Amino acid sequence: MNETYFEQALKLHKAGKDAFPLLQEHQRSQLRSYQASGVVKKVEILTAGDSSCEKCKSLHGKILTISEAFRTMPIPVANCKNAYGYCRCVYLPVID
Repeated sequence: MNETYFEQALKLHKAGKDAFPLLQEHQRSQLRSYQASGVVKKVEILTAGDSSCEKCKSLHGKILTISEAFRTMPIPVANCKNAYGYCRCVYLPVID
């Protein structure tokens, strides 16, 4: 079975189980991928727009170094209150 962390998290969520740890690992995996590229040094948080919860909206557009993102792990937001029931924020690469 070659599912991504995100796909596994969605299955758990649909089954009414806690998907947060897998959502966190999905974000860590994305950060590791950017870091391994050797090109990406910073990331920007993109939210789900108007369907985001207030905590997510407060993170929209925030730029962090990859090290800061690993250290603070601002996304996924725990107990996200959006309409989907799980945090849909993502990291985008920032190329200087």
